[in-house]
Amino acid sequence: MKVQNVKIKMKNDNLKFKIFLTIFLGFWIAHATNAAELKLKKTVELINIGDTFDVSLVLNTENESINAMEASLKYSDNLELQNISDGNSIINLWISKPKLEDSKNSIFLSGLVPGGIKTSEGVVLNLIFKSLNSGQGNIQIENAKVFLNDSEASDAKVKISNLNLEIQKNPSVASQGQKLVLDFLPPDEFKIYLSKDRNVFDNSLFLSFNAQDKGSGINRYEVREKFLGIWGDWKIGESPYPLSDKLSLSIIEVKAVDNVGRERETLFVPFRLYLLYGGLVILLIIFLIIKIIKRIKT
Repeated sequence: MKVQNVKIKMKNDNLKFKIFLTIFLGFWIAHATNAAELKLKKTVELINIGDTFDVSLVLNTENESINAMEASLKYSDNLELQNISDGNSIINLWISKPKLEDSKNSIFLSGLVPGGIKTSEGVVLNLIFKSLNSGQGNIQIENAKVFLNDSEASDAKVKISNLNLEIQKNPSVASQGQKLVLDFLPPDEFKIYLSKDRNVFDNSLFLSFNAQDKGSGINRYEVREKFLGIWGDWKIGESPYPLSDKLSLSIIEVKAVDNVGRERETLFVPFRLYLLYGGLVILLIIFLIIKIIKRIKT
């Protein structure tokens, strides 16, 4: 009788374990397949004709570490894009900086977060729109890809939350024109890196850099290569930037300009230039020593 009771108890324990395992695996699989969520959020409830309003693209990594993403945003014809700002973005390095594509009403963006990030509401991008006509409007996320911070940069399953709008017929007087963006500080300090890769620019030297601006966002970069530190002109550029000086004997200056015109400049001096000028100084010192010794002898 006791043996039979023990067997029944073991069967019940096994059944409980199987149920627990099934629930656990179901939860784990559900969690793994919902690795990230991209959603659009607006800051106002009611929108009238002529209103300007903010929309944010937000990433929820669902407790996964994410290190790269790309997406396209498309908006309806009754909306007009006023401004794009990446001033407080979680993206540290833009592969393709957010901008309007050639096709109408479409914004493409692609960027990296070196080292990965875990966030429940990380702002990727801030947009300012103006409503043109009443009726239904929408902003949609298309072709979104999010990559895990692992050795294979695995694709994460992406859940999308688009934004539907109801624009009222009441014209808004207070919101006419572009929305004022307040920005009293220049872009943050940033670094310049000199690199060479066989898959980039035919194995030629190139620069990589990325500046952040918490106010209005970065508008453009300007680069100047001063050969031997003497002459060179400013040119509009983006990271990665191919160097025209293949000998790496130029002082490199990169200027980040935000959307209200404030600037931050960073300087980079290649090691070869240090060696060149250091060698010239040493030769000059040796020359002076020889001259002094000859004068003493005479």
